[in-house]
Amino acid sequence: MPSLPNNNKTTEQEQKKYNSTLNKGNLNNNLIKLAWPQIGESLFWFIMTFVDLIWIGKLGIENVAIVGTGQIITFVFFSLRTGLDTATRALISRALGQNRTNYAKIIFLQSLFLAIAYSSIIIIFIRFFLESTLTVLKIDPILIPKLLVFMTITGFTLLFFSMQSTCSSAIQASGNSITPAKIEVSSRILHIILSPLLIFGILFSPELGVYGIAVAMLISRTFGTLCFIKIIESQNSIFAISFQDLRLNTNIIKKLTKIGIPSSLIQFQRGFLQIAFLSIVSTQGIAAISAYSVMRRLELLLTLTTTRLGSVTGIIVGHNLSINQITSSKTVINIALLYIFIASIAITILVSIFPNQISGFISKDPEFIRISSLWLITVGLGCIPISGSNLLATIISSAGRPNIPILISIIITVIIELPIAIILSQILKIEYFSELAIPIAIVIAATIRFIMIWIYEKSNHWIKEGLL
Repeated sequence: MPSLPNNNKTTEQEQKKYNSTLNKGNLNNNLIKLAWPQIGESLFWFIMTFVDLIWIGKLGIENVAIVGTGQIITFVFFSLRTGLDTATRALISRALGQNRTNYAKIIFLQSLFLAIAYSSIIIIFIRFFLESTLTVLKIDPILIPKLLVFMTITGFTLLFFSMQSTCSSAIQASGNSITPAKIEVSSRILHIILSPLLIFGILFSPELGVYGIAVAMLISRTFGTLCFIKIIESQNSIFAISFQDLRLNTNIIKKLTKIGIPSSLIQFQRGFLQIAFLSIVSTQGIAAISAYSVMRRLELLLTLTTTRLGSVTGIIVGHNLSINQITSSKTVINIALLYIFIASIAITILVSIFPNQISGFISKDPEFIRISSLWLITVGLGCIPISGSNLLATIISSAGRPNIPILISIIITVIIELPIAIILSQILKIEYFSELAIPIAIVIAATIRFIMIWIYEKSNHWIKEGLL
């Protein structure tokens, strides 16, 4: 692998500050050490969002539809920047695998610049273009006024969330997943406490209704960002930034975008698909939109959990590939797959047995429970391919080779997933199949996607030197 620029520090000087341990020792122990805080964080996120829906469900399914629609749109916005986190982890893990802390710090700073710039663009889009976009998507006019206010608050939340996510990715890439998880869990606990207070006006809080969730999220993400900034400023941090460091490095920005854009497209094609599905569901009424929101919680639980596990697995892979330990890299991937398969089977069984009870927690509306339960069961049958495909795509992307996974994902989305949903729901309109068009399309596409990415992972074509 070609050597890195000295960046005013010698390799020996940097080795005194950092020595990679992720390419040494027991692979399973290394994976568990990094993964359990991230997996716990994902489960905590699921609990938080599910509890939010329970609170909002008490205000009626119209408000469930507003929150669900808003969070789908937010997912699209955030998905466009997830590649930046992937690129940050890929470059920093490789740099630290060679014990080059100064170069890793420069990478982190450029990532932070890009995160702030992107979030600013999204805030402008929400202010001037979101209303017309919602109209084009055929969102019920009754929902749009409240949805615009909800998304305006969420836009500023995205700014702080982006900064927090960038800091978290950098610290994770250094082999420390405990600190980001502590901050994330603390932020979510704060959100869980604030949500009911702000929604219902409990104690001395204002009664904000559906907007209470958005405000609670803004406060909690601001808190999380401030915690990360405090840690980054610490002199003991390898990412501690001085005033002299505050400058753009176009070479690193090019590397970040080269890896980040394809990686973002993997998530964006999912986000685009969710918007297309939302447009289809919106023609079926508010109960269907609300049910779709619940199904999305299950799908996001799978994708977020596997993204987190894939990210930390990719970090270990990056550290090992930096010194050409290919066998170790492949072994840790197989371990991660085994964990995901076991968890997916458990989720499938749980959702298949208790679909009505899960839906009933949100709302007692009979039509909502009927639709939501059917969708949960169908998507539950696809837990293994949904989880497996996302895990492998994230690992390969985190190792710095996202192009083939994104190509596979886009092709499957365009020629299989979206056409199946449209044909079953809008053209054939066969009873039962029409109603389940979206979950059926998701499961079929995920199965094909998983098989193709798994074959690519086994081919070893994604393992290359010279990333830095």
